Amino acid sequence: MAGVGINASELRNKSVDELRVMIEERSQELRNLRFQRAVARLEKSARFKMLKRERARILTVMNEKSKGDSAPKVESADAGKNEGKK
Repeated sequence: MAGVGINASELRNKSVDELRVMIEERSQELRNLRFQRAVARLEKSARFKMLKRERARILTVMNEKSKGDSAPKVESADAGKNEGKK
């Protein structure tokens, strides 16, 4: 998986077992990158950020699935501001 990250919508279509495998892959790659950084052979330092974000997305989708939410309900920040105004 070089270059492009994964969308949360793509992750929601995967099973929990597939998500667990993906988490393990990301964790292993992060360990390898940390080792490369320790021995000063790291070439793709931006990969750290991308892997951490992908891992967080996967964990978020897994938590949604465990709670039964297939898609989180997002309300805008100003939804309650205009109530009561004419």
